[in-house]
Amino acid sequence: MFRTSLTARMGARLTLCALLASPAGHAFDVTGGTNAPVRVQADFAELNERDGESVYRGNVVVQQGQSLIEAGEIRIKADENGIASFVATGSPTHMLLYDSVKAEETHAYAEKMEFDRSRNQVILSGSARLQQEGSSFQGEIIHFDTQTQVVSAKADPENGSSGRVEIIYLPKKNKESAEP
Repeated sequence: MFRTSLTARMGARLTLCALLASPAGHAFDVTGGTNAPVRVQADFAELNERDGESVYRGNVVVQQGQSLIEAGEIRIKADENGIASFVATGSPTHMLLYDSVKAEETHAYAEKMEFDRSRNQVILSGSARLQQEGSSFQGEIIHFDTQTQVVSAKADPENGSSGRVEIIYLPKKNKESAEP
């Protein structure tokens, strides 16, 4: 028991050290806009230093600045530039991305979230939903391009969904028309 606990703590520390020492300095921050330290909390952690892979299970919380991911399990593949990819699963998995430039939050929910830095994409699948400033985007699968900021959603009728996506858009108020 002591060895497992010690191994988990050492693995988590080594992963964090590798992420924080990376030239890009970003971890799960899918926009690459912060150098804030990354904090990982979980009931279990395992690190394969040779392959750059780590697994965290049980009430996993990954936090960087004001952004976070909450999941049942997160599998991370890291390289010299930080996190190359991750897969987070849970019911549901939640990701909060905070944009400090715009001072706005984006919330993502899904049964599974996948991030691939080389493709600049986040894929949400299984009851997927994005929310930002009162607007929402919902479908069985959502693709989000982190570079172009393009979001697309689709339903999956074969997986029991209604075959429809839903978008609720709240337009920003026009300041000129709001003034008397």
